[in-house]
Amino acid sequence: MTDLDQDLAKRLGRLAEAVPLSVGRLDPVHRTAVQSRQRVRMAWLTPVAFLAAIGLLLVAGQVSWEIGVPGPTDGPIALLTAESPSQICPLARGGGVLSRDQVSGLGVKDSTGAHHSVRWPFGYTARITDGRAELLAGETVVAREGQRVTFGGAGHGDAFFACGDVHLDLESGPPEPVRSAQRQGDLQLTLEASRSHYIANQPIDVFATLAYDGPQASVTFGHDDTGPIGFAIREKVYGAIRVTPVSELMCARTTLARGQPLVSDFRKSASFSGDDPNAAAYEAWFHDPVFRLPAGTWHLVARAKGEPACGVEDAPSFDLQAEITIVVDPDPDAPPDPTAVPSALLPVFGGDDIGTMTLQVKAAHATYELNSPVDIDTWYAFADGPPEAAALFDQEVAFSIVQLDPAATVVRDRGPDPDCSAMTLRPNEERHVAIDDKDVVHIEAVDWPWWSPNALERGVLDLPVGRWRITADVRAKFGPCGSPSETWQTRASVVVEVIPFR
Repeated sequence: MTDLDQDLAKRLGRLAEAVPLSVGRLDPVHRTAVQSRQRVRMAWLTPVAFLAAIGLLLVAGQVSWEIGVPGPTDGPIALLTAESPSQICPLARGGGVLSRDQVSGLGVKDSTGAHHSVRWPFGYTARITDGRAELLAGETVVAREGQRVTFGGAGHGDAFFACGDVHLDLESGPPEPVRSAQRQGDLQLTLEASRSHYIANQPIDVFATLAYDGPQASVTFGHDDTGPIGFAIREKVYGAIRVTPVSELMCARTTLARGQPLVSDFRKSASFSGDDPNAAAYEAWFHDPVFRLPAGTWHLVARAKGEPACGVEDAPSFDLQAEITIVVDPDPDAPPDPTAVPSALLPVFGGDDIGTMTLQVKAAHATYELNSPVDIDTWYAFADGPPEAAALFDQEVAFSIVQLDPAATVVRDRGPDPDCSAMTLRPNEERHVAIDDKDVVHIEAVDWPWWSPNALERGVLDLPVGRWRITADVRAKFGPCGSPSETWQTRASVVVEVIPFR
């Protein structure tokens, strides 16, 4: 054994003795220490040293749960990951059925049933949800326990070193559909996709259903001429195409018979700048009769709105919205892309769309190093209404910053100022707002450092190590301050992770 490997064995031995384990997991305080030490170790860990670590931990017997047996509670799993994004990834492919592992947190089983520990790519995390382990890239669930995954990388003995992105093997078993529904009275809107994961450029089968199950034989209501169901995507496609329902300002009516739902496939209605150099490609995507999306995490929305209109009296008034999340993986058969960005470095989005007002929050990355500013872009827009909008609070956008740790306590909770400021916005004009100290109304943290408020005063969000949820809240109304107009509110969040400085 080399001096390097002997040093590694000593470090792992001291760590195993120093870090206590509850049944099934590390306690929250020591889990962060283990994860940060794992990142440092794996920067120089050779395959031989990794196998030595496996043997050491198995002999130590510090882990009390069995592979594949759900733990008693949900929560994070300490995952063994690379210390930094891989610059070069072998063309060889590895993989297997995702299962729990005593050394790396999650591993894989091959076709013979043999178990392999895995050093997962940089930025990946794991957790247990409803008793089932999940592997995540940023906030995206890549795969769940029992599903087959594939990845690039190298193997040595019983261990894999994964690099690049991990993909769910869509051919390994029946797809898992994703579904969301909302009900108002006797009407229900459902949005459904046949699977939660797709491959880039693969047709995406998404449809919405509007059903009536009330006491009458049928119900008739008025709606916009484009149809009672509209569709949207929270994120901009290719970073430029905004998919949202449009209005033709014409009136139509629909009659729904009890037990005979209206079914509509996902329909694209989009807008983008004609001056964009890629406008021709965007137009081709829009006119493609097949619904496809590039790689990424996408939030799809269906909305159904009805009211007494078009000469229909005593019609129900309703406004329903259903949202699902799907993941589109890169095509594994496509030629390697040397410019591809690791999932942990891709942006993450959160959004809300109430029809009248749209809000989106974007973090440039899912993972940041300590002392790296977390760049948050927040924008909102009004779909229709008068050109003058009034913000009800002094904060145009009120932000909250919450550390996702049970030990976090309230650091700031001052509430928004009950003030009013007016602005003029054209319909669908995007209003971008940068985060600022005066706009942050709520903070929860385990240890809020002295430098963070100073940084916020300069418009810089500098967070300690941990997982953080940043929420934006916009409340506004159409018309001047003091008018009796209805108040509209939207709220959206993103979750990012700050890791120790390498």
